[in-house]
Amino acid sequence: MTATQGKPQAGNLFSGLATAPGVLAAGAVLVGLTLFCCTDGLAGKGLVVVTVAIGVLGFLFGLTGAGTVARDRGRAFAVAVGVPLALLLGAAAAGTVAGLVSSGVHFLNEYDYGKAYGQPVQATIHDDADCSYFKSLRTEDSDITCEKVTWQVDGTTQTGPLMVRLQNIEDAHAGRTLPAHLLDGTAYADGDGKVRPETFFGLVPWWLVLVSPIVALLCFGALASLGGPEPGPTPEPAADEPAAPAPAAD
Repeated sequence: MTATQGKPQAGNLFSGLATAPGVLAAGAVLVGLTLFCCTDGLAGKGLVVVTVAIGVLGFLFGLTGAGTVARDRGRAFAVAVGVPLALLLGAAAAGTVAGLVSSGVHFLNEYDYGKAYGQPVQATIHDDADCSYFKSLRTEDSDITCEKVTWQVDGTTQTGPLMVRLQNIEDAHAGRTLPAHLLDGTAYADGDGKVRPETFFGLVPWWLVLVSPIVALLCFGALASLGGPEPGPTPEPAADEPAAPAPAAD
């Protein structure tokens, strides 16, 4: 029998805790992606499921690293240091996904974000307004931009661009006054008032997509440095090898 057989390993508890939940979390990622890709009303909830599940997977991955720390430095040290690092790793993984979706909302779906969180105004298209068609990277969300449109904010008249959905092209005519939402100097016509369900991710700071991966790498590196390589089994003496002579008595 080797020196490690029959003796409970300190890291087995952490690794065992990460197995079954990891399978469930991976399944949740697939379910969330299915909801996002194949439904409309549940797309936002699907992304929430994906974000949480990725965070859980990151934590469980860190938990296996905490098991290595427990093996080499003891369970108490792993609970005090390894588990918090695993939690931070999971939070960073979830933050990466949330930041990625938020970046998409801000830079690829700014129309819906402006409609959802902009200031309500009444935008007037004047005769000298220059309306032009703009085809974005998104196949379903083509926009019309009208320049020199005016609206009032706190009694002050402001001038700027107004964006109108292509399906509401009849609104982009001179003399029309449209309900819109103003955000960062651009007005977004309300149109049908509907916004993509995942637009609320825009409230998450988009720069998390840059910071969170760095935090995750730092946590992973810390867990790897705290736990050493797997020790090999202690070799047993051969059966025909003579036993070591007993020390001579004084």
